[in-house]
Amino acid sequence: MIKWKVMAIIALVLLVVAGAGFGYLVPRWQVAVTDLEAAEDAVSTAQGDLVVLNEQLVDVQGRLEGVQGQLEDVRGRYPLRNFGSVGQLEDWAGDHLEYYSYTDSLAEFNAACDVASKAQSEGLLVWVDYDVIGDFTYTWCLAFVGSSLYFWCPHASYYDGVDDVVGFYRLSD
Repeated sequence: MIKWKVMAIIALVLLVVAGAGFGYLVPRWQVAVTDLEAAEDAVSTAQGDLVVLNEQLVDVQGRLEGVQGQLEDVRGRYPLRNFGSVGQLEDWAGDHLEYYSYTDSLAEFNAACDVASKAQSEGLLVWVDYDVIGDFTYTWCLAFVGSSLYFWCPHASYYDGVDDVVGFYRLSD
């Protein structure tokens, strides 16, 4: 009987100790479950963020391709180059005549600037010279062929009925 009592006391002690241990483990288990749920939420949020970032990456890559195309276009035109021959310069200037009145010096200057702008858009170097001598203004377009500088008046000679370059001169060797 004493054995039985001792066994009952030992069993009771084991139950108390086990109950106390189980009481300790239950809150830890609940914390672990809460942490796991938070981690699953964080993973879900990160996956959503990843989808958004991938969409943004595709958009940026598309814009980059567009900018790279523009860069190639610019590289095709710049640095600006001189004309390869006098014939090329004459033909180009003849194809890029501007119509304006001799009496309007601002229109003359603007026309020459338009010619220079068209040249630049084609990758060619043409610049404008504007001179005032006494009561007269002179506007010229200038360009190099090799080491020779040429200048011309960029307007069409409509007064004689011929669309031709007026005053095409070589300035230097």
